[in-house]
Amino acid sequence: PAPADTLVIDPQTAMVYVGTDVGVFASSTGSASWTEVGPDASFANSGYLPNVPVTALRLFASGGKKLLRASTYGRGIWEFDLLASTTPDYAISITNPTLTIFPTQTATFNGRLAAGNGYASTVALSCTAGTTAPPSSCAASPASVLPTGAGASFTMSAAGTVQDYLFNVHGVGTDAGTVTHDAAVTLHVVDFAVGAPSPASVSVQQGNSSGPVTLAVTGAGSFTGTVTLACPSSGMPAGVTCSFTPSASVSAFPTTVTLLFSATAATPLGTTAVTISATTPGAPAAKTQSVSLTVIAPAPDYAFSISNSPQSATADQTPATFNGTLTARNGYASPVNLTCGAGAPPTCTIAPTTVTPTASGAPFTITVKSGSARSYGFTINGVGTDAAHVAHATPVTFNSLFTLTLSLNVTTETLKAGQTATYGLIVTPVGATTFQTPVSFACSGLPSGATCSNPSIAAGASGVQTVSLAISTSGAGQAQIRPSANRKGPSAPFFGWMFAVGRTTEGDEFHSADAACFVGPDSAFVRWNKRWWGRRRRWGRRKRCGQCQPADREQVSDAATAVHGICEWNKQYAADVAGERGDGRKSGSRHRG
Repeated sequence: PAPADTLVIDPQTAMVYVGTDVGVFASSTGSASWTEVGPDASFANSGYLPNVPVTALRLFASGGKKLLRASTYGRGIWEFDLLASTTPDYAISITNPTLTIFPTQTATFNGRLAAGNGYASTVALSCTAGTTAPPSSCAASPASVLPTGAGASFTMSAAGTVQDYLFNVHGVGTDAGTVTHDAAVTLHVVDFAVGAPSPASVSVQQGNSSGPVTLAVTGAGSFTGTVTLACPSSGMPAGVTCSFTPSASVSAFPTTVTLLFSATAATPLGTTAVTISATTPGAPAAKTQSVSLTVIAPAPDYAFSISNSPQSATADQTPATFNGTLTARNGYASPVNLTCGAGAPPTCTIAPTTVTPTASGAPFTITVKSGSARSYGFTINGVGTDAAHVAHATPVTFNSLFTLTLSLNVTTETLKAGQTATYGLIVTPVGATTFQTPVSFACSGLPSGATCSNPSIAAGASGVQTVSLAISTSGAGQAQIRPSANRKGPSAPFFGWMFAVGRTTEGDEFHSADAACFVGPDSAFVRWNKRWWGRRRRWGRRKRCGQCQPADREQVSDAATAVHGICEWNKQYAADVAGERGDGRKSGSRHRG
C-alpha cells in the first residue's frame, strides 16, 4: 500500500480516482476494485505516470474528451483521456527516428499508423517544427494513410543543408474530431572538407624528399566519422611516394596534416599534378585537392658525420677529441666553415675551422674540455661558402667527469723500525666544489710488515680536504751470526743474514736475509744483494757497516774468536698512496721514507 494524497470522483461513471505516492489508481464507487490508470499497452502505447507522489487530480471535458489531469511532485502535470479505451484513435510510430546523411543525400524515416478502437479515417502526414524547423525538403509517402490494426506503413523523406534537425512527423485525422498526433525524429546533416594545399606546388630532388605541404581537414555539423587521405594509386611519377603526418587517418577536427613526397634517384624529371583524395564511410564522393609536383636534379650538397660521440674526460684535465668528416654529394666543392653550437663546453676547438668536403670524406677534429663536471649536448654547425650557403648541423655529447687531485705536505720521513710516519694528504675536488662520491685511500709498495691507515672523505664534503695518513713499521728484527765454516782462525770474520731493518747479534744459528754483515776482530763490512741507498751491489762486493762494532770477545771450543756486536743499517722505501672515489676512479701520490 501507498499513502493516498488526493482524490476526485466522476459521478457520471461512478468512479473514484486516487493520487498516491506511486501513481493514480481508480475503482468503482460501488465496490472496491483498484487498477492503475494508464494507456492501453495493446494500442501502441505504454506506461503509466512516473513513480512519484501525485499532489492534485482534476477532471476536464475538452473537444469531446474527458481528461484526467494530475500534478506531480517534481515531474510536471500529466493528463489521461478517460474515454481513450472506447474512442476511436490512431498512433504514429517511427522505427528509425535518428538518421545521419551528407548534404546531397536524402534520409528516409520508416513509420507505421496503427488504428485503435475501430478508427477508420485517413490521416494526412507532414513535417512540422519540433525543437527546430524541419529540413527544407521533407515529405511523406504516401501523404495520406489509412491506419490499420496491424499498422499501415509509410516513409518520410528528408534532406537539407548541414545542420541538426529535431522536428516532428505530424498526423491529422480526417475524422470529425480531426485527431492529431506527432512523432519526434532527428536528422543530422553532416559533411567534411579538405582545405587547399599550402603551398600549392612543391619540388623534390631525385633521391630526396620534398618540403612539407599542409592540408587542413575539417568537419561540419555533427560529423564524427574518420577521414582517410591518400595519394593516387596511378598517375604519380615513377618512383614517387607520399606520406601524411601525423597520420593519413583523421578522426579529430579540425586537424592539420603534413604531406611529403619522396623520389628515387631514377625518378624522371618533370612536373605532374597530383590529386590528393579524402574519403569517409557513407559519403557520396571523395573530396580532392591538387598539388603540383616538380621533380628536379639534386643540388650539390655535403653531409656531416661524427664517428665517436659521445666522449668523456675528467674535468679540467685531459681534453676529449671528436673525429668528424665532411662528405661531398652531387659534386659539392665549396669550403665549409665549422663552429661549435650553443651549449658547447668552455673549450671547444675545431681543427681546421674550414674544410672542403670530398667524396671520400674530409676529416676534422673537435677538442673539448671543461672545468665543471657536467654533461654537454651541443651541435657542430657547418655553413657552406657556396651561393646557397648550404647549412647543416650534427649533434654531439661530451661528459665532463668529476675527479680529484692528491698532494703531500711532507714527502719523505726517516724513522727507526717500530715507529710511525704521519703524512698530511691534501685532496682537492676537480669539476665541482664538493665531493660527489665518498673517497677512500690505500697504500702500495710498503716495506715488509708495514701497515697503512685508511682515512676517508665523505660524499658532500666541500672544498679542499686535508686528511692524515699514518704508515706504521714493524719492530727491530734479529739475526744470529757464526764463524765461517771455511775460516776458523782467531781473525776469522763472522757473518749474519739480515732479515730487515733492525739489529743483529752474534750466535750459533744461520738464517737467510737480505744482506750479510761480516764482523772481524778489527772491522765489519756488509755484502749486499739488494738495492740499498739507491745503488745495486753484486754479491761478493763489500761495504763497511760502520755501526757494527765489536762489543766483546770470547774464546770458543774450536779456538775461533766470537764477537758480540750490534749492527744497525738503513733502507729507503718508496710507497704509493692512492685515493679512490666511490665510483672506482683513482688518484695517487708517491712518498719516500
